[in-house]
Amino acid sequence: MHTQTNPKQATQQCVVDGQRLSLAGAGLRKVFAVTLYEAKLFAAGPVRVPGDLYRAATPLRLSFEYLYGPIGRERMALAWDKALRKSVPANAGAAMDAFTATITDYRRGDTVHYDLLPDGTTQVVHNGELLARIVSQELRTGILDVMVGGDPIDPALKAALVPAFG
Repeated sequence: MHTQTNPKQATQQCVVDGQRLSLAGAGLRKVFAVTLYEAKLFAAGPVRVPGDLYRAATPLRLSFEYLYGPIGRERMALAWDKALRKSVPANAGAAMDAFTATITDYRRGDTVHYDLLPDGTTQVVHNGELLARIVSQELRTGILDVMVGGDPIDPALKAALVPAFG
């Protein structure tokens, strides 16, 4: 369940790997009656079809601002692991382990950016601190699948992040 956020209130641009990105969409992730986080997707150009994300020649950013907390590391690691296992092949285990190692206890107000670079690198930034640079095209694709793929974690949130897909 989600609620679309007011794009005028959301950050409209960011810079990743020297590229200026613009807000493609934003929405709230709710579980039952609890709003966990606001998610934002940033891209260099318009996103009209899934291939615009999966084959992007410029960086993408998925940004999460936690509106609820604390959320324990174990709970978040389990949720990400379960979601990513649907699309990340078993031979990407080292990348999955590196990604899981970046997950911590999240508190209200924390921000996490997943910067998805065209070369397959995922940069994980928590409250402005770079935690990891993980080189794995499979992980990059898996993160996209979880949020905006054919079987996303929250279809309504997917529609808010990429309105053209709706």
